Amino acid sequence: MIVVLVLILLFHFSSWCTCHMTAFAAEQSFENLTIQKINMYRVSSGIKPLSENESLKATSTTRAMECATLFSHTRPDGCVWYTAGNGDSYGETLAKNIKDSNELVDRWMKSPTHRAVLMDYRYSTIAISAYSSENGFYTAAEFA
Repeated sequence: MIVVLVLILLFHFSSWCTCHMTAFAAEQSFENLTIQKINMYRVSSGIKPLSENESLKATSTTRAMECATLFSHTRPDGCVWYTAGNGDSYGETLAKNIKDSNELVDRWMKSPTHRAVLMDYRYSTIAISAYSSENGFYTAAEFA
């Protein structure tokens, strides 16, 4: 009886891990492809590509998760977006329910305000986080 119970628990745990690891891998791939697409536009315009900024990653993750509560450049606590993290983010772009990196970057590029952030030559680094919740799929890109 105990062996059967242990096997059942192991099966459920491994299923949970597989599901969550697959979702994590998909989000990582989405984030990397999005950065590549942004850099393609930058390089084709003579602007240096952005490198990934690990210290900004916590900020982009926080902002993506906050967008599930309030989809805005204003944070759920009423503060402005750049108060998230260590204050090292100088530009932000957000998206909701766009799961294809090509479509996401193309939409940002068609918006003059988003395009200005993506193509700002003063930015040299980026962190992108995707967050999936019952309210939708959220992406936050932070620039420094």
